[in-house]
Amino acid sequence: MNSVKKLQDIKVAVDAVVFGYFDKKDLQILLIKRNIEPFKGGWSIPGELVLDDENLDDAVKRELIHDLDKFEFEILQHRMNLSHQSYDIFYKSSENENVLKDFIFSFKEKFCYKESYTLYLYNNKEINDILDIYSKNDQQHIKLAESLITYIDNVDENIIYYPYKDFKYHEIIKNK
Repeated sequence: MNSVKKLQDIKVAVDAVVFGYFDKKDLQILLIKRNIEPFKGGWSIPGELVLDDENLDDAVKRELIHDLDKFEFEILQHRMNLSHQSYDIFYKSSENENVLKDFIFSFKEKFCYKESYTLYLYNNKEINDILDIYSKNDQQHIKLAESLITYIDNVDENIIYYPYKDFKYHEIIKNK
């Protein structure tokens, strides 16, 4: 009998052990508190899988620079079709533009594998209950407008703060 052997699907990972001195006296090691599974809430050293076209040095540099675990976030929804994917994200970290750009780049590296994508970043977890309601009443529109920090797509990656504070939002506020 002729048998076919299947090779193992082996993945290579890197972990970065970073040492440093605090106040020039105590040797420290960099640990991260994991915000995503597996082991959410646990402490670990930064680590990541190596990409197919990447050498080990580049993988370590990518992990240290673009480590998602340094951000506080939660994926509220993920929608996908054949050509596009979108994420609604509860984002609890700094709204500083440079930090946001770092988060967005890191998130795209980890989760966006389709060429076409949209990321919606909210500062309010309770927004999840109205995301799939169309059309929104005035109260829901205000809640959405005040919660959506920004949205990013693969076409225009500019950060626009609170983009839904539009004409309708201002009219609702004015007429309250």
